[in-house]
Amino acid sequence: MPARIDEVYAQATGILRIMEKKLLTRDALYGAAECASAADALKLLGRQGIYSYSALTSADSYNQALAGRLAQTYADLYRIVPDPDVIRVLSDRFGYHNLKLGLKAKRGGQAGEAALIDIRSPGEPPPRSIRADAAAGKFTRLPAHLAEAARQAEAAYKRSPAPQTLDIRVDCAMFKRLLALCDKLNNEFITGYVRASIDLLNLKTLMRMKKRQTPAYHLKEALAAGGALEESFFAGAYEKPLDALKTLFHYKFFGPMFETAASKFDRDGSLYWLEKAADNYLLEYLKEAKFIAFGPEPFFAFALGVENEIRQIRVIMAFKLNGMPDGMLRERLGGIYP
Repeated sequence: MPARIDEVYAQATGILRIMEKKLLTRDALYGAAECASAADALKLLGRQGIYSYSALTSADSYNQALAGRLAQTYADLYRIVPDPDVIRVLSDRFGYHNLKLGLKAKRGGQAGEAALIDIRSPGEPPPRSIRADAAAGKFTRLPAHLAEAARQAEAAYKRSPAPQTLDIRVDCAMFKRLLALCDKLNNEFITGYVRASIDLLNLKTLMRMKKRQTPAYHLKEALAAGGALEESFFAGAYEKPLDALKTLFHYKFFGPMFETAASKFDRDGSLYWLEKAADNYLLEYLKEAKFIAFGPEPFFAFALGVENEIRQIRVIMAFKLNGMPDGMLRERLGGIYP
């Protein structure tokens, strides 16, 4: 008889609960945002016992600390989670990120090794190798799923030679891979997160192309498959004006947030608010994992919670280091997990 899920996850869940206590609180995050300087913000975060900053010497110092936090989180989760595919659904994304950097470097892209993310799924080569092999066109040296993504991106780039073409095709291949892993896991919560991510990506792609007035046939090629909504739904929305889109999307899961973001887009033409609303929707989705006592869901949500925390700290530091207004910073900060 197969072991019950509470038996499989009992010990790992105990360890996870300790790790969760190291997540930043909302008060700590917004307290850092209120600090007068970047150095003061880092000192406050350091007092939380999570990040160790003795002084702010350069942008690299906090970037290294954040990268270390992320790498340690994934290493710990791989060590304790009974089914590694729960974490692979997330860690595989970084291989595709590093692949993009290599494909763009092949065409003179400026992002160097500092932009690589050193989070690896088991058996995956180092980020530098992925970037170097992609840049050199040595796709046969890449893992099979990355090699296939590279070939698809190259073929699409020949038809439409623009940097965003590479991003789009690699993202589409990535989501196909993540959905295949979800099929193996057979977990409704994790699959739901990935499918919602696809729908939100397609929504952002639709709005981005409308803003640029890109020909409609390009949208059909740019949409990712596998979301809860068919690609044809987004393709059919392309020619509609903004008010008609609000009506069309009203009863979809992203309807309320789209209405708010669309009103701001109509005012200032910025898609930032849609990006933020999408991030906040996914964060709220993850918070449902708090109510699951045993299972893979809390581990999946925790990893993304750490990623969100790091993203918020980067926003704070970018504002502080560039002397931007605190009022604007508070507006830009998102939510926090849990």
